[in-house]
Amino acid sequence: MALIELLTFAARIALPTITGLVEAGMSANKIINTLQAAGLGVRRQVVLDIVGALRENFSAARQFRLLLNTTIPDPSKFGVALTNLIRNYSYKVRVSGGYESFPPFITISSNEVLNKDQIMGTADAYLSDERIYIPGEEEEAPPYSLSVVDALRSPALG
Repeated sequence: MALIELLTFAARIALPTITGLVEAGMSANKIINTLQAAGLGVRRQVVLDIVGALRENFSAARQFRLLLNTTIPDPSKFGVALTNLIRNYSYKVRVSGGYESFPPFITISSNEVLNKDQIMGTADAYLSDERIYIPGEEEEAPPYSLSVVDALRSPALG
């Protein structure tokens, strides 16, 4: 069961804010104080549970980033998604540079475990389809780089 199914409405509303504050390195107590100042009534224990799950996922993401591009990762080392996933695995790819219309992140989902080369190849194919060329102008596409920043597994996988 995904953590989000156990959360109250207020906690679900606060989840993106909590995620951003945890990514910024803020302590759990400061996050609770920030939520209270913003008028979001979320129980302390619920915030602590969310912060703990997010930190565990960020730790798993750091380990995933250290793998070689061709290494097949061990899915038991992936973080567990806080929400339900349509597919078994979800990979977050950061896009740097390129056209302004490029999204900063792309999420690749799959039922199979993928290595980083496969993930970046899928993201690159998506971006190739998204490029907009003006007819008559033979402008070369601006360079961009891709990096896999996170890997999650479905809560159903345990």
